[in-house]
Amino acid sequence: MKPVLSEVMLIRFGVVIPLLLCVAGFTYSRHFTPVAESLLSFTFLVAGGGIIAMTIIGPPPASHWYYAGLPIVIIFSSIVNRLHYTFSLAVSLVLLALYQVSAIILNPVPLPVLVNNNFFLFFSVGMGALTNYVQEYMLRINYAKTRLLELEKNRSVLLRKKADAANRAKTEFLANMSHELRTPMNAIMGFSEVMKNEMFGPLGKDRYVEYAEDIHLSANHLLAIISDILDLAKAEAGTMTIDESEFDLCELATESMRILRAEAGMKGLAFALSTPASPLLLRADQRLVRQMIINVVANAVKFTEPGGKVDVTVSHDADTGGGLFTVSDTGIGMTKDEVQRCVEPFAQIESAYTRNQPGAGLGLPMVAKIMALHGGYFKLHSTVGQGTTAIAGFPLERTLTTQGDYRRLHPAAQSN
Repeated sequence: MKPVLSEVMLIRFGVVIPLLLCVAGFTYSRHFTPVAESLLSFTFLVAGGGIIAMTIIGPPPASHWYYAGLPIVIIFSSIVNRLHYTFSLAVSLVLLALYQVSAIILNPVPLPVLVNNNFFLFFSVGMGALTNYVQEYMLRINYAKTRLLELEKNRSVLLRKKADAANRAKTEFLANMSHELRTPMNAIMGFSEVMKNEMFGPLGKDRYVEYAEDIHLSANHLLAIISDILDLAKAEAGTMTIDESEFDLCELATESMRILRAEAGMKGLAFALSTPASPLLLRADQRLVRQMIINVVANAVKFTEPGGKVDVTVSHDADTGGGLFTVSDTGIGMTKDEVQRCVEPFAQIESAYTRNQPGAGLGLPMVAKIMALHGGYFKLHSTVGQGTTAIAGFPLERTLTTQGDYRRLHPAAQSN
């Protein structure tokens, strides 16, 4: 018995415990986490293997009942420590198989003892596997729910930030509108009061004609602001409709630019319009398209410093054949964030230059709405200090000049 006892002590204190202590020490290493499952599985195999080794060398009846430590190892690996299901099941099956080799081949035990021991071992493996699977399944469900809750929380925070930003933008918009609306209204009231009281003599004098012109201009400016607000409100509510008609985009662009040539000339801007040789016919809302052209070109003129250049081009999209309206300027340009903000309703770009410019900031958001209403697109490409290019593209379905006609009239586009 003494040789057996010495072998048992060697297995326990010379092999099993040192290996377990090495693994325990390795858990403090930064390299432990990637191999944690494998090392923990190894520790259970070492613990169970030590028990099986002692059943092999132990004489009866010690070899009959020393197996009792195996169910504890199996249950601990399956339930208490909560190894991954596949690792835990693998450890349990390996230990179960090794015990069969020990109890049947290497150190046979009586059949009743083998049946009794296997009953508890198989029961431990089955219950451990089932319990571990259920625990892992519930953990995965809880993790999925927690993750979904975090995503929804992040989404709600993002939506709240957007809502707060929209509210701030509307507040700033209303504050700006109070100035934009009061300025022309004060002019109308002031000049009309002068005329009503005939402060400079009878109404027939030339000075009153100038005042009448100022009143007319202020009223038109006020009407334009109110129209922009109402149109944008309709677009936001989805109630804006299209009054379709057929017209030439080149001719409409030429007419619209006449309104802005005087302002461009006062700033000393190079103001050019380029159109194709043949008409570019559209089926669209002429009033809205005119508003789109004026808003885009006026924005380019407003933010281009004196001596700069504004180029307007009417053409066909080389890819789709649809109508294309492009405005390029050498203005102050915008950052990527400002490009995104300038097409958002009620949002305005704040800078040392733009702060001194008149306007309600409704032009480009309205342009984006108009193009979307026509099934087209509106894009901005801008570089700070170099300028901005605005592109409004109409779909081919609204372009009466077909793609085939375009390629026939412009062979160079077909070769490209």
